[in-house]
Amino acid sequence: MMIPTQSGEFELPPVKFVYFDPKKKSYESIEAKPPKISVTKGAGGLSLSSPTATSTATATPTAKQPLPQAVKPTTPLQYGAPALPREPEQGWGRGFAPVGGGLLRFFCALPWFLLLGAWWNWARRRSVMTDPERSRKEALIDWKRAVQTLRQPGENTTLRDKALLLWQKSVAGTFGVDSATPSWSDLSLVTVAIPEGDRGELEQCWEESEEVLYGRNRQLEERWCDRAANLAARIDLPPLK
Repeated sequence: MMIPTQSGEFELPPVKFVYFDPKKKSYESIEAKPPKISVTKGAGGLSLSSPTATSTATATPTAKQPLPQAVKPTTPLQYGAPALPREPEQGWGRGFAPVGGGLLRFFCALPWFLLLGAWWNWARRRSVMTDPERSRKEALIDWKRAVQTLRQPGENTTLRDKALLLWQKSVAGTFGVDSATPSWSDLSLVTVAIPEGDRGELEQCWEESEEVLYGRNRQLEERWCDRAANLAARIDLPPLK
């Protein structure tokens, strides 16, 4: 706010403005000279008259030519190297919607369940391989399988003899006798722990199988398979897991 104290013409000092020119990549300065102010004395006192001249802007010696009047740029200023061109947004595609919290927790827990299942399967197989009674349990399974083979009707004596030999070896293996050609004398030493009735029944089945394999009687007694199967069922061995 200006308050004149006397009449006359007054000249204000010029205004300097410094700016950065991106095209020249240097700082430029502009000097603007305000118009002269005339103070007149009237009946009501001193008053400022309207300016008769427009303000002019002259460049300092750093600018060779006066700058034109500043106008609003039509394009935005760009600094540095131009950016990569953008691809046009055309076409369409398919995506997946965000999954729910329950499904996300399920997928996070799934690898742990798979790991637990693999560990349980490995532990089960390991327990079978390290079972101290494994050979006896497998021999008992072969005992029952041989009896099932002998139950099948047929006149194939070769198949019957193989099944009887497998039965004898399986009986010996069930009681811990590891021999390619076991005999009842070998079994009599290890079967003392079973009941006397079962021991006598097993000895009779063994003698009948020997008679069929090496004697004149080439036919098994009718109830031989039932007796051998019942003896196997009374063997107190837990099954293989």
